[in-house]
Amino acid sequence: MKIYSYFSSSLSFVLLFTLLTSCNSDDEIIEKKPKEEDIHWGYFKGSINDKSYSIENVGYPEKTGYPYNPVYSNLKHIDLVNGYESRPITTVPTSIEFEENATMIIKLVDIYPGIRYIKNSYEGNWMDNLINIYYSEILEEGSRKLETRYIVSESNPVMAEMLYVYWTNYHTTLMEVKINGVVYNEENPNDSIIFSGIYGTR
Repeated sequence: MKIYSYFSSSLSFVLLFTLLTSCNSDDEIIEKKPKEEDIHWGYFKGSINDKSYSIENVGYPEKTGYPYNPVYSNLKHIDLVNGYESRPITTVPTSIEFEENATMIIKLVDIYPGIRYIKNSYEGNWMDNLINIYYSEILEEGSRKLETRYIVSESNPVMAEMLYVYWTNYHTTLMEVKINGVVYNEENPNDSIIFSGIYGTR
């Protein structure tokens, strides 16, 4: 009995020591910040031409600066437009790099929950929603050369449903958007890309 008791106590001590030292190791897991506090928050989950993607920005401490993230939005452009003086109109362009040489660009205007249909791929009226997918050739010096551009057909709009909108301050909004539709090769309309998914950005 004494031998068993001694062995049991020793085993308990070893387990306790292992737990304590593992918690203080260099591999300690850092809790993720909520999306309202994480300046790098962003993700895309869905399929593009039957290939599944699950992309998420890595949460870096602020002291490391602003490293590369595959999902990001540009600065929000807030303007007062005639007829909208009581409510600012916000433009949020979002870039989703789903492969090393492929990027989806989505620009949504007037940020509020609900469904809108995107019929445009060209910068014209800044009030237009737009969507594009770009495939690029990556050159030796690190620059890129456009290979193929896929655009939306006005007769077959892309659906974008804004599921979640949260303003952290007057100039920053978090949003989650469900998208699905088809875009077509600008040079060959018979070549198309079907996509469906959800993305979050700030």
